[in-house]
Amino acid sequence: MLEKQQHQTDSIDTSYVDDICMVQLSHTVSEANNNLEERTERYLKNGLYLGLTFATSKTDLLYCLPRTSRDKSKSLSSHPPLQVLGTTIPAKRQIRYLGVFIDESLMFKYHATMAACDTGVVGCNGGGGRDE
Repeated sequence: MLEKQQHQTDSIDTSYVDDICMVQLSHTVSEANNNLEERTERYLKNGLYLGLTFATSKTDLLYCLPRTSRDKSKSLSSHPPLQVLGTTIPAKRQIRYLGVFIDESLMFKYHATMAACDTGVVGCNGGGGRDE
């Protein structure tokens, strides 16, 4: 996530980047992390040139592994976290991106469940509403 630093109220703000998604395909999780870290560092350094900053609190890491991968059954803590500009970004089982819950298997089961709970189709939390 990149965000523009605030300037004086009379200045014109023309640089703003929001909701960036970066994908890295590799043979191993470690290789993917190394490549993604390098790409992200370059990307963010270019953003700094424009006066943009990196908002770590709004940044997520999602590993999407093939169903047949031996790494699929490992705990998230066994996978290396992403290191970007000295900040550690831990992996999650699902993330929310532009209002859609994306899970690690890319089956969107979590999103479908949350949508059903929000509409009251499924009795989540005693007949409507979502358990958080």
